[in-house]
Amino acid sequence: MVRKHGKKAVLAGVLLVLFILYLAFGQERVSVDEREHSMPSIPQPAVQEPKKKDKNASVEEGGQDIWVDVKGEVVKPGVYQARSGKRVIHFIQLAGGFTKTADPKSVNLAAIATDEMVIYAAKEGEQHMIPAAQHESVGEAAAAIINVNSATEEELMKLPGVGPAKAAAIISYREENGPFSSMEDLLQVKGIGEKTAEQWAELISFSH
Repeated sequence: MVRKHGKKAVLAGVLLVLFILYLAFGQERVSVDEREHSMPSIPQPAVQEPKKKDKNASVEEGGQDIWVDVKGEVVKPGVYQARSGKRVIHFIQLAGGFTKTADPKSVNLAAIATDEMVIYAAKEGEQHMIPAAQHESVGEAAAAIINVNSATEEELMKLPGVGPAKAAAIISYREENGPFSSMEDLLQVKGIGEKTAEQWAELISFSH
């Protein structure tokens, strides 16, 4: 009988300990859950997806188209379109390049092309009578070509190395011998040498 009562007492004690542990852990769990619910939620920053690049967007934004008339000794003379800022050599290439009889020195390939510009490639041996529009577009100092057969003394003095005496000599020669036809004729004027003639090559014309 004593053993039976002893076993029951032990069993009752074990059950009591388990019940106490259950109550203790149950309350701790409730308190943890309450703390979690009571804490304010922190908003997560929104993740922005990177913008996709527009395939139709121009690579050279802000650039403008220009139209240039390419004439003379090129393979395909005509009017060509390109972005602003292109050099003259770019339009020569668009026109197929120079012909075999062209004089590349007649064109300033490094100049920046502008809208409505005229690029004229002269033939080898041809006097470089570049249209005034091309000079103005390129922005050269001597924008207007001087016609040595009709220029006044003041106009002739705009040429490099020409003073009153040399300008008068040019006018006197053409009055006595007729209009100039080539650079060789100018070399007949006293005071004009080959070096001077080379400086004037792209600054004068011989039209009558």
